[in-house]
Amino acid sequence: MRYALAYTFPRFFTQRAGRFPARTEPRMTLMPDDEPEQLPPPAVIPPDGDFLPALVGTESPVGPARAYLLSLNSPRSRQTMASFLGIVAGMLGAASLESCSWGSLRRHHVMAVTELLRDTGRATATVNTYLSALKGVAKEAWMLKLMDVESFQHIRAVRNLRGSRLPRGRALPPEEVRARGISRLPETLGEAIEEFKSSEFMKEVLGEHIYTKYLEAKEAEWRMFRAYVTDWETKEYLYKY
Repeated sequence: MRYALAYTFPRFFTQRAGRFPARTEPRMTLMPDDEPEQLPPPAVIPPDGDFLPALVGTESPVGPARAYLLSLNSPRSRQTMASFLGIVAGMLGAASLESCSWGSLRRHHVMAVTELLRDTGRATATVNTYLSALKGVAKEAWMLKLMDVESFQHIRAVRNLRGSRLPRGRALPPEEVRARGISRLPETLGEAIEEFKSSEFMKEVLGEHIYTKYLEAKEAEWRMFRAYVTDWETKEYLYKY
């Protein structure tokens, strides 16, 4: 709704013996083209109703695992960590991450899980990601008063695994390659076909039928490639010869 301030000023004023005209106060007037606003009635909450029914009750509305997942920024991170926590919950004997008693998690549980994950062949970085998720869940359990601070500090003190990296490689000169007896990989499809033809191992693994058909398909592909004139050949040789 729009209003306008209408001031009434005297056309003249006189100053006689320190007298001035009486000050005129502004008044609010409704503009002719305005219409009264239609405001919706205010919402009324019944006195016997719960304003936040999800927070009513003695049980925590959000478990530690769910609270930890909600703290993550990326949907992909939440999906990955939910999968990891589901695996850990199964290792701890729970049916799902929601039903797992994360407040009872202790340091020896975390260490046993990390050792089991490493023994199953998972990479060090992956095991450390599991460990990070367990620490995050333990923190949420402590904040929800489901875990005492001492147990949380013990879990937090578990160190990440340290893995050994492979030494950095280097390019070998052809002389060293021959001296070490290293066979050279094929550089073209034609050379790969010749190696494939002489391989009894591939014939035994694939079987006679698949071996023959695959060889025929690759030979046809190599013939088509050799007959095709590439853009580089056109630019390099068209105007030279």
